[in-house]
Amino acid sequence: MAYKPLIIKSDFKAYCPINNNVKDSDLDIHIRDAQDIEFKSWVDDTFYTDLMDNLSSKPELTDLFNDYIKPFLVCGAYYKFLLWHGRNISKLS
Repeated sequence: MAYKPLIIKSDFKAYCPINNNVKDSDLDIHIRDAQDIEFKSWVDDTFYTDLMDNLSSKPELTDLFNDYIKPFLVCGAYYKFLLWHGRNISKLS
């Protein structure tokens, strides 16, 4: 299955302080790590495939994703971003 990010930079603003000066490309590798290493390894392949599909036809899965999975992925990617890139930013918000 081809990689498709479940979160994007605009999702970060609801959960953590991040400046517009941070480029999408600076976050991409950390989003991929959080998704592939932290999340995908913990869930069943069928569940992960369902998440990668169009969620509009699955309201229960959409609610689960928005309430629990998205914050988990955002915080995981943000943690990795600060760990590896934090020294290059003078102001986060």
